Amino acid sequence: MFVRDLLHLENLSVVLVRGAPELLDREITTVALVDPSDAMTCLTPGTLVLMTGPDGQSDAVVPSHDDLAAALRGAGAAALVTEETWTGQETLADACDRHGVALLAVSARTSLRAAVDRVHLRLWAELRARTAEPAVPLGVLRELGSLLNGEAELPAVLEQAAALLELPPCSVLSPTGRVVAATPGGPVSGVGLAMPVGARGDSPFDGWWLVTAATPVSPNAVQTLANLLAPLVDWDRARSAAQREAARQLLAGAALEGQAEFESALAACGFPAKVLLAVVAAQVDAAPATWSADALTETLLCLGRPFAAGTDSQGRALAVVALDPQTLARELEACLPRSRSVLAGHQRLRFGVAACPVRTEEEFGTATVRARYALETADSVGITTEHGTLEALLRSVPVEVASAYHARVLGPLTAHDRENGVSLVATLTIFLDLDCSWTRTARSLDIHVNTVHYRMRRIEELTGRNLSRLADRADLRAALLCTPSAR
Repeated sequence: MFVRDLLHLENLSVVLVRGAPELLDREITTVALVDPSDAMTCLTPGTLVLMTGPDGQSDAVVPSHDDLAAALRGAGAAALVTEETWTGQETLADACDRHGVALLAVSARTSLRAAVDRVHLRLWAELRARTAEPAVPLGVLRELGSLLNGEAELPAVLEQAAALLELPPCSVLSPTGRVVAATPGGPVSGVGLAMPVGARGDSPFDGWWLVTAATPVSPNAVQTLANLLAPLVDWDRARSAAQREAARQLLAGAALEGQAEFESALAACGFPAKVLLAVVAAQVDAAPATWSADALTETLLCLGRPFAAGTDSQGRALAVVALDPQTLARELEACLPRSRSVLAGHQRLRFGVAACPVRTEEEFGTATVRARYALETADSVGITTEHGTLEALLRSVPVEVASAYHARVLGPLTAHDRENGVSLVATLTIFLDLDCSWTRTARSLDIHVNTVHYRMRRIEELTGRNLSRLADRADLRAALLCTPSAR
C-alpha cells in the first residue's frame, strides 16, 4: 500500500494538504494513531502517522511543527495524517513541505480511529494476497507458530525466529531501553529497524519494541516477527497482573494480622524465608495515577533484584525489594534518568525509600509510612533517616505541613521583624540554642541581659507561648526547625 492509495480508499474521505508527487509513492508498512505529545516516540520506517488534534493537550509537552516534521523525515515515516479541522494546519503544512513529508487530512465526518481500522484492513488484505510469493515462507510461519503454541519463553522464540527469518542480531527492549531478550550477538547497540510489538500499553512504561542491528534487513521479515511476538506481550501483561495481585495482600499492610500472615504473603510473592527487605514508594507527577506502579515496576526490573510491586489499599505505588535500603536508594538513583526518559518534560518520577530494613510485620508497617514520607520530600530519590532527634523527625514531615506549622507559630515574629530593626526570630533561636541561658544569650548578641528579658517577654506576647514551660519551648523549637530555608 502506498500513500497515494489513501486518496482512493472507499468510505474514507482523505485529501492531500501538501506534498510533492514523489512523496505519494512512499510505501505504508504500518499505521499508528498518536497524540501530539507522543507523536515522536513511535516513529519507524514506513509508518503512516495519524495525529489527533491538540485540544485538551494543554498540560502536555507538544513538539514544534518543525521538530515533528524533521523527526518524521528522519525516521522514514510514510506520511502524516491529521483531522481536517486540525488547529494550525497551515504552519504544520509549511514544516512538512520544508522537510519533504506528505501531509494529508481526514474529513471531519470520519474519525481517525475509523481511518486507522480502514488502513489496517487494506494492509492485511495485501498481505493475504501475496500467497504466490509470501514475504515469509509458510513453513517458517508454522514452525514459529508451534513454538508459541508450546508456550516457549521469549528468548527461545526470539532466537529461533531470528534464525529462521535470517535476521541480523536483534533485541526486544522495553520503552526505557531495558533488554527483555536478545539473540546471540545482542543486545543491539546501533539501531537498524525498530517496530512496536503488540498493542501499546496504558502508560509509556508498558510495551515492547523489536530492534534490529544497523545492517540491511527486510522490513517485512521484521514486521512478521513483531506480529508473531505480540501474544507474548499479552502473556507478559497477564503475568504482571497476577504478580501484582499476589503483592496486593502484602502491600495492603493493615489487612495482615501478625507475623504468620506477613510471612505467608511474602512467600506468595516468591520471597524466601527470613529475607531482608526494603520498602520504596513511587509517584509520577502530572500523570495518571496508574503510571506510578508501572514506573516503579519497570525501574525495579532494570535493577534485576527480587521484588513485589503494586499498589496499597489507597492506590499508591509501593514495592518491597530484597535489598538493603541504602543500596536500593543508590541503585534507584543510578537508574532514574533511564526511567524518566520516556516522560514528557513537565512530568517527574520520584522515589521514597524507608531507611529501616524490614524483617517483621511490625517493621513493614513502619517502613511503609517512612517510605511515603521520604517520597513527599524527594526531588529524585529520597531516603528517610532514623528518627533519633526532633530535627530528623521533622524532616520526614511533608513540606506543606511543616511550612504551615512554621507560619502559624512564628508568623507574628516574622511580621514584627519585617517592620522593625530587631530580629526576634534570631534572638529566640540563639536563646534556645544556648539552653535558655539569659547571660550567654546577652553575651552572644552583645546586649544587656535586661534587653534579653524584654525581647523574650515580647516573643511570649506575640506567640502566646510561655518560655518557662517546656512544652511551649518545644513548640517554638519545632517551628524554627520547620523554617523552609532550614529544610
